[in-house]
Amino acid sequence: MKKYIQIIQFVLLGFSIGQNWSMTINAQDVEQIGASDYIILEMCTGCYDEFHFGEDEYDLPSPPNYYTDIAFTNFNWVGTYDENGNECINPEFYIDKKDFHDPSELTVWTIGGFSNLPNTNSSIELSWMFDELPSEYELYIYIDDTGHSMREQTSLIIDSNELLVNYDPNLGTFSSNIEILIGGCASEGTTTYYYDSDGDGYGGELENPQELCSGFEPTGWVNNNNDINDNFYCEENFIDLCNICNGENECLDCNDEPWGQAEIDECGICSGGNTNHIANSDMDCFGTCFGNAEIDDCNICSGGNTDHIANSDVDCSGTCFGNAEIDDCNICDGFNQSCLNDIFLSGPENVYAYINNDIIELQWNQTNYPENEAILGFNIYRNNEYIDSTTAEEYIVSQFADGEFCISAFDQYNNESQLKCNIATDQQEFCWTLKDGLNLISYPVLPFDISVNNIFSSIDNYIEGIISEGDAASLLPNGVWVGSLTEIENHRAYWVKIDLGDPFATQEYCITGYPVPQNLSYELSEGANLISYLGENENQILNALGMYNNNFEAIIGAANAAYNNPELGWVGSLINLEKGDGYWVIVNNNFIFYWVSD
Repeated sequence: MKKYIQIIQFVLLGFSIGQNWSMTINAQDVEQIGASDYIILEMCTGCYDEFHFGEDEYDLPSPPNYYTDIAFTNFNWVGTYDENGNECINPEFYIDKKDFHDPSELTVWTIGGFSNLPNTNSSIELSWMFDELPSEYELYIYIDDTGHSMREQTSLIIDSNELLVNYDPNLGTFSSNIEILIGGCASEGTTTYYYDSDGDGYGGELENPQELCSGFEPTGWVNNNNDINDNFYCEENFIDLCNICNGENECLDCNDEPWGQAEIDECGICSGGNTNHIANSDMDCFGTCFGNAEIDDCNICSGGNTDHIANSDVDCSGTCFGNAEIDDCNICDGFNQSCLNDIFLSGPENVYAYINNDIIELQWNQTNYPENEAILGFNIYRNNEYIDSTTAEEYIVSQFADGEFCISAFDQYNNESQLKCNIATDQQEFCWTLKDGLNLISYPVLPFDISVNNIFSSIDNYIEGIISEGDAASLLPNGVWVGSLTEIENHRAYWVKIDLGDPFATQEYCITGYPVPQNLSYELSEGANLISYLGENENQILNALGMYNNNFEAIIGAANAAYNNPELGWVGSLINLEKGDGYWVIVNNNFIFYWVSD
């Protein structure tokens, strides 16, 4: 046996000198091929239910050759500290002591283990001995969902696989197949009870419920939470909103608020007071209730009942009240060239220029290329001077070490798209000051290795997990990342959770990498989108959005927010956008978006 025998003298419940009780559980393969193992659970007055060093004993190493290993499993203890500052570093224990509870409560131990035997399908006999325990305490062992009275039998045969601990990679949690329950209802389970403060037989809805054994519940606790107001005795259990038993709610405003200030507005909507609805906010810009007239791009109230078509004052170039016209090729001021907009769209996007030792690596992407066969390739410019052409969406510049590089798409007639440019940059460092808890950040710079393991290696002693829109990852105590989020991307924002052990502490976090181009495009979907901010630092919202301002309804940061009021403009606690922060943006349609920069 891998553990030394420890003999402890207990004084049983019901004796005059205290409450102490113990049980020893032994595990042995039925063929007795390997070494056996045992564990000890104890209940004692004044003991701790959670981890307490010296009270709860870690499981000892297994012997060589063949053996059966069992232990109490407490994975939620790992990383916690007892009252003396001792950290729990192992989830497995061979002695687990808990406080001696009243029979109204259930005390639970979870058990796991492993069999190192020649036959992997070996059966294991669990046997037990325990001190005398008062009859009001039921004593049950559960294998999966099947319970067995440990008073009525002294052993049990199980499959060795039932000792194994289960791990859920999606939740990052562990669960055991074996549990021991002690209490007045170990065979049936607990019932939810609520405290009845006013004594009318109805439990309080807002009182903290207790899981208790039926028949052992304290005086004043009932198995319902139906009381409308547990501080107001009312036998009929009907108290109106004016706090009158069997009243008729005569003090309510239109929002059913007692003595409230809400009133019906011109559109028939209850507004003001505590409604969170602004009076007449359902009127469109033309003054029609629930109308669909809106301010167009030329600041004209259009649609709905206005008899004005939205943006009808915009010429083909997009200029309000301008005079540009469509030419014979259906191109605005195109001078009868080919219909280039249909070929090139907006041209190359997301242009990167990385300085890597003695070369410059250029990267970009073109929508619908190479599927659009009209586009033959790309022209490359340095400081407005042509240097080369290529058919790939990348290029190595070896003859220059710096400069501004621009990319254009070209067709068979040598027509070109608009240039998209970026200045060649070397790696730069960007730092954040992280606070204890959650931090909403984005990455103005990124290295080539964008794995979560590399990106967060400098703070792996503090980080607990990261969350982005639709993805998340957690760092396990063994240093392994688990979850669907495996790489960091420049267009996304991330909630980074760190534990500094002090709510007022901060931690500097720095990344060295290549700057993300400010012409990065975002494919925004109607509703909420969690994105990075790559524009000018401390830039006002209106300046950062530019022509896209009317597409945005709200922007939410980690601790502040702003709302795009149709009449007042941007209002709220969020005024300036900070580079390196992340934001939830609420937009009213699907579109491609670029942060505006100088």
